[in-house]
Amino acid sequence: FAVPINDIKKGMNDLIAGRKISNAKAGIGVRMQPLDGGLLRKFRVRGGVLVARTDPGSPAEKAGLKAGDIIVRLNGKNINAPDELSAQIGSLTVGEAVDLAVVREGKEITLKITLAEYGKWEAETRQAPVKEKEKARDWLGLKVAEIDTDIARRYGLGSGEGVAVTGVEDGSAADSAGIQQGDVIKEIDQKAIKNMDDFNGASASINLKEGALLLMDRKGDRFFIAVESR
Repeated sequence: FAVPINDIKKGMNDLIAGRKISNAKAGIGVRMQPLDGGLLRKFRVRGGVLVARTDPGSPAEKAGLKAGDIIVRLNGKNINAPDELSAQIGSLTVGEAVDLAVVREGKEITLKITLAEYGKWEAETRQAPVKEKEKARDWLGLKVAEIDTDIARRYGLGSGEGVAVTGVEDGSAADSAGIQQGDVIKEIDQKAIKNMDDFNGASASINLKEGALLLMDRKGDRFFIAVESR
């Protein structure tokens, strides 16, 4: 069988440094997405990868990395795509500390993260009580509702914070952005959305000409969408 050259180089580096050779794959526990045109404009950056979420108990969470951060460099090397970051981290060693350059709210900061064995951090279930009363509102072609037992059952959602998308108008800004019925809105312009009160307050403050940045949850996968008014 063939052994990837990067694995051989990594093993040699470990031997030279006096470290025990390990097959454990290094990771930081972050879910990423590429930055397309709409997201680049909304975040006002030229490149990098967008953090959609960090795994509970992961090195990324412990270091303070947050959803909405833009990772631009790892140990001084530019990052322009999720697979670039994955490849660079995968070439490193569990227990190694790295410097991650991140743009947060327009300012660059550096976080030091100690790599852990991929997938070994403990995942904690963080849930909030289900709302009992449904409220609904239309916005950007979206119809949304608080997550009560009926909404959760109808769309196969777990109990938790956010508002559920119960309808998307054909041809609307939300439809063009790819939002689907059953998605859950977690943030609007990086403001946490726990219920309809949060949604109403955040959506009312949006300048629709500039569009809105939404953090969505779709069957457990989180990602950002820039919704631009049509």
